[in-house]
Amino acid sequence: MGFPFLRSGQFHFRRLLQTRPRFVASLAIAVLAFLIVALAAAQVGYTRLSSEDALQLAIQQTKILKKKPPTASPQAQADLPRFDSAQLVDVLHQVADEVKLPVDEISYALEDNSNQAYLRYRVTLSVTASYPVIRKFADRFQGQAPHVSLDTISCAREAVTAAALSCDLGLSAFYQKAVHG
Repeated sequence: MGFPFLRSGQFHFRRLLQTRPRFVASLAIAVLAFLIVALAAAQVGYTRLSSEDALQLAIQQTKILKKKPPTASPQAQADLPRFDSAQLVDVLHQVADEVKLPVDEISYALEDNSNQAYLRYRVTLSVTASYPVIRKFADRFQGQAPHVSLDTISCAREAVTAAALSCDLGLSAFYQKAVHG
């Protein structure tokens, strides 16, 4: 039984080998050379990829080593303001009024972070305005309160042609940790 196309292929290969032996030998050498070049290129690509991965890992490790972890030193504590949530709320509303940013919703949360050298007060805002107004608010707010960072911003539009954006902003304010004793 078997496969009839194999017998036909064998017949044509033997016939070609008998009538054109140089062609078959050249074709075999070309296929072999192609395979060797393809394997060598794959090996070089793998080596290059591995060395690029190693370089990226080294760069990341260098960045991590350059970063200083937060410490509880008195100097670091003195750079941060004392915790005053009312002052932060006042500055936030003042800057929003200055840039004419209508604030839809605000929430505040003090993180429980006993293992850090500072207090982190999270503020989330929901606003609806144009991008330049939102950007102006973020810039002025951080200028008024340098201990506050803009962590996240997520915006959406009702339609592509709408100028107003609905955005959720996530801010973090950092304060001195109270020294008890």
